[in-house]
Amino acid sequence: MIAGRRVVCEAIAAGTAREILVERELSEKFERNAHREGADQAFRGALEAAEAAGLHIRKVDKETLDEFSSSAIHQGIIALAKPFQYADVESFHGAELIVALDGITDPHNFGAILRSSLIFGARGVLVPKHGASPITPVVTRTSAGATEHLPIAQVTNLQRSLEQLSKDGYVTIGLAAEGSVDIGAIPDPRPKVLVVGAEGNGLRRMVRERCELLASIPQHGPVGSLNASVAAGVALYALARQRNET
Repeated sequence: MIAGRRVVCEAIAAGTAREILVERELSEKFERNAHREGADQAFRGALEAAEAAGLHIRKVDKETLDEFSSSAIHQGIIALAKPFQYADVESFHGAELIVALDGITDPHNFGAILRSSLIFGARGVLVPKHGASPITPVVTRTSAGATEHLPIAQVTNLQRSLEQLSKDGYVTIGLAAEGSVDIGAIPDPRPKVLVVGAEGNGLRRMVRERCELLASIPQHGPVGSLNASVAAGVALYALARQRNET
């Protein structure tokens, strides 16, 4: 279930949507005012994309949408989609940047990291099968549709996957407050795996030991640390900037 106008458009574009549910009252109001200046362009875009894709559009009451969407904000439209398809780790090989998430459980943080990963050039994300957030409607909406475009692989053993990526020529970089290397000055031209730890606990010991480098984000002021998704976004920007300068 994919909720929200922008994310529904991304699902339609990616070919994962199979049916569209719209709030009846909102749809009828839009149809009456579609010709007027200021009509909701995002809603129009989602409906036009669904019609162009030949998808069935079903009008339902707001209560039905609320029930389908659970805790996700639907904005009057939902796409019922094919089951999410996780990628194979092997498909990431050759990517310049991969992100590995060590136990991110908050779906909002997960979605925000996926969004930043896609924007800053990552071409794959690794997540553990256990002890981490799965792909949920909240993750999809928070990612602003990144889940529809970014390959995401679930792995049974994250440490083993990092070890294999190291053998394949990647430098594994753990993001840690005590890291001795500035994330903005990684002295290594090899393709990279950025490893982001869980909210509050950071990287697990075994995962930390699989990281070739521990990198930190320079910080100032009285606040002790950054939120996991904010830290990931800053680190991804820093790595993308270095990649563009070389």
